[in-house]
Amino acid sequence: MAKVLVVEDESDVRELLSTVLEMNGHEVESVPESWNAMVEVSAGSFDLVVMDVSMPGMNGLELARLLKAQPSAGSPQILMVSARSSRDDIAAGLAAGADAYVTKPFSIGDLSRRVEDMLAAV
Repeated sequence: MAKVLVVEDESDVRELLSTVLEMNGHEVESVPESWNAMVEVSAGSFDLVVMDVSMPGMNGLELARLLKAQPSAGSPQILMVSARSSRDDIAAGLAAGADAYVTKPFSIGDLSRRVEDMLAAV
């Protein structure tokens, strides 16, 4: 079981991601924005952060850069989940620090496999 933080501003997507991860046996916390994520990551140790790119305030690219730059974050893996699906968008996400990038809409099976593959590599 891994400890996962979901960062997603759309409540229905946040609930879906959390439910899928919990069904896969993970301990999940979720927050609606990047600033909340920074507080949560500073307070706890997460194995994986699943985040959207497009969020109000600080976007997912900025959050990924901050998480990768802060040793206090514990270096969780980062999975970006975004409707931005061009090659440039994916490259920007990976360059910002994401370990993997999944485009919306996604299948539950594909998302679950990606998460499990990422966590197995830790």
